[in-house]
Amino acid sequence: MKKNEVHLFVRYLAELDKNFFYNIHDKQYDPIKNILELWTSYDMDSIRTYIEDQISVYMGNPLNKEFKYNTEEMCEFTKALVKLLMSYFISHIRKLDLQDIDFLKLDNYITHERGLRISKEMYNFFHRL
Repeated sequence: MKKNEVHLFVRYLAELDKNFFYNIHDKQYDPIKNILELWTSYDMDSIRTYIEDQISVYMGNPLNKEFKYNTEEMCEFTKALVKLLMSYFISHIRKLDLQDIDFLKLDNYITHERGLRISKEMYNFFHRL
């Protein structure tokens, strides 16, 4: 992401469509659909990479890091992440039972499962030291 793209990204975040935040009041709003949408679209590794890149952007990219994703992709991920957070919040407010979500049916479930298993092994290794 080039310097001018960083400015575009930050401006995009500041100008998120206001309707984006108000659609939770729509009768058709389905928080579980939004939750599944993010976990279907992104795997654990790409989520981590997006977040690392965004932190670098916010810090002004002091290490001149070459970003894996372009500005549009970063903006779309940010939008999806905000939708996910709002969906979890609305699910909590509505007292929806999230245990009914069948993550096994996700196309990329195996990728998520592998990512979690690897991160748990790393966690266990470093906490034994």
